[in-house]
Amino acid sequence: MIQSEFVYLPEVGRIIAGVLQGRMDHLGSLFVDREYHRLGIGRSLVEHFEKEVCRNQGIVICVAYSLYAVPF
Repeated sequence: MIQSEFVYLPEVGRIIAGVLQGRMDHLGSLFVDREYHRLGIGRSLVEHFEKEVCRNQGIVICVAYSLYAVPF
């Protein structure tokens, strides 16, 4: 079960290409399937998340990171 205020699942056709999950103050995880890298999906997810947080009076977003993540 995902316990987040925000969960986005971008679709390309009928395929889920990634996921972003987070809370008002924290971007918990962002994944984009390798096949869909470099298409602006990750950027679009983060921008949408930022707008939703701002619309709900959020001010600061902490971002989790991994040393093993693909550069973004």
